[in-house]
Amino acid sequence: MTTYTLNGTVFNVGDYVRGYHKGIFQIAAFQPRGKEKPIVELTRVFNENLTPRKGTVECDVSYCTHVTKEMLQAELDVIMASYANAIATVNSASSLSI
Repeated sequence: MTTYTLNGTVFNVGDYVRGYHKGIFQIAAFQPRGKEKPIVELTRVFNENLTPRKGTVECDVSYCTHVTKEMLQAELDVIMASYANAIATVNSASSLSI
């Protein structure tokens, strides 16, 4: 099985998703379970902080939601702004004379 449709949403092997576990994953395979929804084999691409990570997990397909490039870019923009603010705070604090 390389495709599964759940409530009108089509999931394909190779799609990027979020699942039950934290992080961003790529669908590696579907494991059929008879009449129940399949288990999805997922390969981790990023952890929850969008740091590249590797590993594999499994979860029920009903936990999966698609991730788009635009969603990832928006999350990365927020993380980078947070880092920039932290660096600016450290730089301004270190320039103070005591």
